[in-house]
Amino acid sequence: PDTKTGDLLDAQHWTWRPSSMFRPPPVTGGKAPSLAVVERERRPLHTRALGPPLKQDPSLETFGLPNRPTKHHIELLPGAVPPKGSIYRMSPAELEELRRQLETLTSKGWIRPNTSEFGAPVLFVPKGSGEFRMCIDYRGLNRITRKSTEPLPRIDDLLDMVQGCTIFSKVDLKYGYHQIEMAEEDVHKTAFKTRYSTYEYLVMPFGLCNAPGTFQTEMHRIFRPYLDKFMVVYLDDILVFSKTIREHAEHLALVLQSLRDSQYKINKEKSSFGVPSVIYLGHVISGDGLAPEAAKIAAIQDWPQPQTMAFARLNQALTRAPVLKLPDPTLPFVLTTDASQYGIGAVLQQDDGNGLSPVEFMSKKIKTQKLQDSTYEKELYALVSALKHWKHFLLGRHFKIFSDHSTLQWLKSQGELNDKLARYIQFIDLFDFELKHKKGCYNKVADALSRRPDSFALISSTHSFGEEVRQTIARSLPQDPTYGPIVRNLQADPSSEPGYALSSDLLYTYSRGEERLCIPEDQQLRTLLMSECHDARGHFGFLKSYAALSQRFFWKEMRSDMLCYVDTHELCQRNKVQRKPPLGLLKPLPTPDGLAQSVSIDFTDLGKTTPRGMRQVMVCVDRFSKYAEFIPFPEVARVPAVRTAFSERWVTHHGPPTSIVSDRDPKFCSDEWQSYCKDYLHSRLDMTSGRHPEANGLAEVMNQVLFQLLRPVISPDQQDWDLHLVRAQLMYNMSVHSSTGFSPYRLHWGREPRQPLDDIIDKAKPALTPGTAEFARRYRLDVERARANLFKAQKAMIEQANRHRRPSPIRTGDYVWVASSQLSREEDISPKLLPRYLGPWQVLDTVGADPFGLSYVIDVLLHLRTYPVFHASKLLSFTPADAFPDRPPQWGPPIPGKGYAVVAIEDEWGTGPDRQYLVRFAFQPPSENRWFYRRDLIKTAKSVVLRYEAAQKGDLRRSPRLHP
Repeated sequence: PDTKTGDLLDAQHWTWRPSSMFRPPPVTGGKAPSLAVVERERRPLHTRALGPPLKQDPSLETFGLPNRPTKHHIELLPGAVPPKGSIYRMSPAELEELRRQLETLTSKGWIRPNTSEFGAPVLFVPKGSGEFRMCIDYRGLNRITRKSTEPLPRIDDLLDMVQGCTIFSKVDLKYGYHQIEMAEEDVHKTAFKTRYSTYEYLVMPFGLCNAPGTFQTEMHRIFRPYLDKFMVVYLDDILVFSKTIREHAEHLALVLQSLRDSQYKINKEKSSFGVPSVIYLGHVISGDGLAPEAAKIAAIQDWPQPQTMAFARLNQALTRAPVLKLPDPTLPFVLTTDASQYGIGAVLQQDDGNGLSPVEFMSKKIKTQKLQDSTYEKELYALVSALKHWKHFLLGRHFKIFSDHSTLQWLKSQGELNDKLARYIQFIDLFDFELKHKKGCYNKVADALSRRPDSFALISSTHSFGEEVRQTIARSLPQDPTYGPIVRNLQADPSSEPGYALSSDLLYTYSRGEERLCIPEDQQLRTLLMSECHDARGHFGFLKSYAALSQRFFWKEMRSDMLCYVDTHELCQRNKVQRKPPLGLLKPLPTPDGLAQSVSIDFTDLGKTTPRGMRQVMVCVDRFSKYAEFIPFPEVARVPAVRTAFSERWVTHHGPPTSIVSDRDPKFCSDEWQSYCKDYLHSRLDMTSGRHPEANGLAEVMNQVLFQLLRPVISPDQQDWDLHLVRAQLMYNMSVHSSTGFSPYRLHWGREPRQPLDDIIDKAKPALTPGTAEFARRYRLDVERARANLFKAQKAMIEQANRHRRPSPIRTGDYVWVASSQLSREEDISPKLLPRYLGPWQVLDTVGADPFGLSYVIDVLLHLRTYPVFHASKLLSFTPADAFPDRPPQWGPPIPGKGYAVVAIEDEWGTGPDRQYLVRFAFQPPSENRWFYRRDLIKTAKSVVLRYEAAQKGDLRRSPRLHP
């Protein structure tokens, strides 16, 4: 560290020490120090370091009117009628407090009696400490006041000024507004009426709509020489910043001297001096730069959820800088609030032309004493809390407020107020805003924040129903065939039915020390309760949902109803991981009768391009002998090159096969390859279902063997793997295969290849000569033994595989879900957050001879652009919810700002420019299908329109209808 800086730290005592510590002054000349010297040394060390400006403490109380050039004016709208106000009734305690505060304000010279034609009501709001706060309701005056156009500074410009600084001080002004004098000609407009007299303010009171602009103007006046050099000011928040301690002492002295010269008083308890970091205007400012205040994003970061990786990534994304927009004062703010029964939530947003972007989130529980408040009071409490939280952004600016509680629109025209509402209204009236109603179904963010799971910690364990539900149960119980007789018996004799009890016309049953409410045979009511215990609790499985239901309610068929409800829930079918074994029993292709009759082929990417341009390998395996050929190819393997290589490396040595087994690689699906196999080789093509590599298991296993053989022999830079393919092929073909009991080389050529170990063995019998009868007899025995071993191995494989699989019950005409992993993915969509299954779609046909059972042709949506054949293991039977017609809607939400995606055209009518199409939307029921003109639809869903029209070409039997 710099020596001079260290000396300065020691000399000026900028270290934060307890204020009780002081350094005794040295005794010189044998004289004791004077009392003044001792008192000066007793001051806190960091205060003494600031020098002369703090010798006269600017936090001391003063009386009288401040003598400054800035005055607050109130300009009325033309033709405005002065508000008369009224006198509210007060309790004896409030009257005593009124007298005391009037005397205090009068003695300070801040108010005086008058006989003005203006008037505003006075009311008291109790503080948490038991004291009272006097509030003046200036809503009437603000309505007729011309709003000031005095701009407040840009917050981002203020924050830019602190770059590179390492030490900060924040100064908070005491009685900020009361330190500004009212213009003499406007004093009478601030009049407020009390039981004892009418008074008017000589200083600027709280609650006037133009007060923030006047105060900001005054701050600019006294600090103009220093603004943006080493200080910024936003209303009564003053920030001083410097790069070194020496500079900061000088800068802070200038600021405090200016305050003292202008007779402004500071609040030392809320101020901080010479600190390395400070919270200012919602940001943490330090030498490292700017950071969002923890409270800004705590509403989302602290959301109590299971710690899954998907949620953690979503949490981080929502609270990361690119998503949380920095506030731009040139753009209007939009505040959205909401209150639930147990919590409040709000989001502050701005529209930059690309839709609303979040600036901050807020969420907290409602205090216990407020739980019994009315819905209106809770919504008002949410609004006030949000305004307080973002006061530094919103005060002095016009902005919009959205709430799903329509009554709030009339809060400024409400008549006589109680104490609590009066306090809210007085604070709200400081702001200039336009309040609009927003339906709850569109108020998603604020509604979610008000309903965070931890906000429900105060829910009582006793049953709580809406009045309508309670009345439904009470009305249905006497007519219920099961519970009606019990109710009548209990009404006649409360002890006649052991285990049951009536309370407020509701029937309870007692078992295992718990009471449960009996639910009558009302399907709509029971569906509602099951929905609350399943849908509203995270869509957990049957056990958790049934546990939540059975703790509170009872009916005889409750367990089976809940099981059926969960099994038939479409959202659960679409999104849950299936714990059941996959569909489709293993039914392998028949074992070939002999060698070179059937071959499996597949391409595998090695992930490394060699200097010779090779990137992938085509693996060819004889399905009987397991003999393999490894053929290298470049990254782009054209069909002519594949055809030539297959002919030279396989057909030339082994002859044309009877059948070729492959997957649906585009090369193998091409007309050129299929023509080559059928017309030139006269081979049958056995192609597996799409995205089901298990069906071509032999080739897939060989891919793994290939990697295993190459890893030990290639160089570290992996540039020579293609040079080792021939050796890898020989090593594999020389080894004994577990399925046949022979090496592929011996089965293919009738003998084992010569190996170096053969030179140390002196065989008793010479090797058989090819072409002799003995050689042919032994070869036939080898093939027969290999075939028997293959059948045995295949039987064991079928038994092992089918232990973990089940037969497919799917039939043509059924509706099924298709695994989303089998469909092409959209851009900017995380596969981890996609539904597990999409659909349901109808089964059109069964096809193929897949080893793992049947594959099915599915009527998937055209826009998915996928091969419509899927193996049974990729499907899930759809279970309709016919038993629960009153189940809440299960359709997904629209994409914010974009609406629902168009997925298909169901019908058409009209011709020419008036042609219309009937459109089906993603995740929407058929009842939501809508007609659109083609000219409009082509602008937003061009690909869907073009595919539909292409599918209709050539169908002369279809003609457009003349009406829908």
